[in-house]
Amino acid sequence: MQATTCTMLGIDPATDTLAGSKVRIGWQVAGQPYAQDPSVDVCVLRAVEEDNLYDKLRDRQLIVNDDEIDISEEQYTRVWHIFWVLYGPNSFDHARMIRSGILNDSIHDNLATSNIYAVPEISAPIRVPEVSNGKWWERVDLECLFYENVLEDTVVNTVLSSEVILDTPAGVAADFTVTGE
Repeated sequence: MQATTCTMLGIDPATDTLAGSKVRIGWQVAGQPYAQDPSVDVCVLRAVEEDNLYDKLRDRQLIVNDDEIDISEEQYTRVWHIFWVLYGPNSFDHARMIRSGILNDSIHDNLATSNIYAVPEISAPIRVPEVSNGKWWERVDLECLFYENVLEDTVVNTVLSSEVILDTPAGVAADFTVTGE
């Protein structure tokens, strides 16, 4: 999502060595999410998995693979709530660019390669200037939901044969093996 956000803002993450400081990830291991002059444009991105009724639906099926193992395939939708906090003099225009970019076909196609799809009901950007260290920061917040199609496979061992012993008080009445053939 960081690289996609860069693309929506006209930043090429492959060639711009400062791309990671222009579009930052929230809750970084080291450093601060924003620590710059209020005149510098910065975007801080957060992705939070959301509890949603849509992520409760699961589709499971057993796929016969071979004689020894099968595959249990589970498919469901994970719901992501993406938050962009934009700082700087161009923050409102950058929020507009992201909002428009989310609905752009090339961005859609790029995210689709990771099975991620935007919910097109995107809220308008909200301007929320904040004061920090005695300076007013121009700030705009934008958020959007995304659906991720998740496919999880689990190996299921199969039983090739089973021995059946029929035991009576008089002794073993039968001893045979059942096979899947």
